[in-house]
Amino acid sequence: MDLYFDHLVHFSQNPTVAVKDFQTEGLNAFPGGRHEKWGTYNSVCYFGLSYIEFLGIEDMNQAKRAIDNDLVRQAVQELSLESNRGMSRLAFRTNHLQKWARHFEKTGVRVDGIHSGQRKKEDGSFIEWSMLFPKSQSGLELPFFIEWQQ
Repeated sequence: MDLYFDHLVHFSQNPTVAVKDFQTEGLNAFPGGRHEKWGTYNSVCYFGLSYIEFLGIEDMNQAKRAIDNDLVRQAVQELSLESNRGMSRLAFRTNHLQKWARHFEKTGVRVDGIHSGQRKKEDGSFIEWSMLFPKSQSGLELPFFIEWQQ
């Protein structure tokens, strides 16, 4: 099954500041958009096909209601602690998310289903994807898996 490094998630109180900082260094950073159903927003800095996602919370009440999304749950938890933000999760890209879900289930790794996501870009268009979150028995935050829809 295919598996590639997709991106690193960096929790940020203000993802917009990260864009300015990275652009000052000559890097390809720009505002990403809003995840309306989760109350989050992001900016991104690309390195080829891989990137750093600076993820922040725009609406804490909405984010707290999005408990089915493991990444948003972690962002709420970590960004609530002023000193605890930074590089937090890895994401691996695949074109076979269903196969990975079955693989984890066969090997005894719990997953909490496949979740659909979308981000509204500044131009009003949407980017869509699906995510899979394997669960660690030890409580360690494992990487998640993403399949892009475009």
